[in-house]
Amino acid sequence: MSISNSSLIKNLRWADCFVYAFTDPRMLYKTIADTLHKCFGLSFSVPILVCFCDVIALAALGLTGNFFTSFISYAIVLSVIILLFTNLIFAGVMDFLSQMMGYAGNAKSTFILINFSFLPKVLILPVACIFSISGIAPAFFYFLFSIIFSVWTAINIICGISEMCLPVMSRCRNVSPCIATFPNCVPLYCHFPKCVPL
Repeated sequence: MSISNSSLIKNLRWADCFVYAFTDPRMLYKTIADTLHKCFGLSFSVPILVCFCDVIALAALGLTGNFFTSFISYAIVLSVIILLFTNLIFAGVMDFLSQMMGYAGNAKSTFILINFSFLPKVLILPVACIFSISGIAPAFFYFLFSIIFSVWTAINIICGISEMCLPVMSRCRNVSPCIATFPNCVPLYCHFPKCVPL
């Protein structure tokens, strides 16, 4: 029975991606790397959910016109297509740059990481509902929290990619000062001239 439970928990490890997207971006990438084949299809659910929440939030705040509200389903589909295409291009560019600099790169893992990194943006819908009901400058707080959640997403992506490059960074003989300053979140612009390529 214990073996069965252990196997069930192991098979459900991909579900941790949703938790780590809010709590620990480094563990998010590790989980993605360990459950790559299960996370790929599931990662598409995040942009769909994010776009749905964002469009509904805009409609709830009355920041959209009548035409937009009438064709809200088309707005959601268009938003999802644009977001997925943007994430795909960004993942390809990051993979290309990583390999050019001699770091570990994986376009598929990067794409999944970026998709899951957007998960905090689903919180924009409850935030919009709260300020819309209270009537306390809903438009202002919508844009304010949109910026906050965008920064949160960017931090998830940066920390996840730094975790991806960590095996190569650990073999560096001359470590850049920015690693010592920010060991858990290495900026993308850091350069490691004496890293041994994979």
